[in-house]
Amino acid sequence: MVAGAVFFQSSFDLDYHTGLLLVSAVVVAYTLFDGFLAVSYTDFIQGMMLLLALLLVPIIGFSKTGGPAETFDTIRSIDPALLDLFKGTTLLGIISTAAWGLGYFSQPHIIRYVEGKKE
Repeated sequence: MVAGAVFFQSSFDLDYHTGLLLVSAVVVAYTLFDGFLAVSYTDFIQGMMLLLALLLVPIIGFSKTGGPAETFDTIRSIDPALLDLFKGTTLLGIISTAAWGLGYFSQPHIIRYVEGKKE
């Protein structure tokens, strides 16, 4: 809210408190009119766009470079270490990455339903 107030102050020469009240009113109105559902929809759409990009970038990249085998051969000719998955990592780094990745699924805001009951 402070960032919104500063934005209105610097962009529109409004008083800081006026900008703060305006941003607060928008947030309260948005929340009252089912803002969480709107955020859920926009997050879903954004996730689908990211998934599409995740799939299309390698497909287009491989098609432009002649296929996966040719791409990996070109990378190997430049520097074979670029294809080494564990280059520059340590055991602590691998454990830390695994702990972060596996711990994410146990977050209470991720797991909303248990045995069909809303928590």
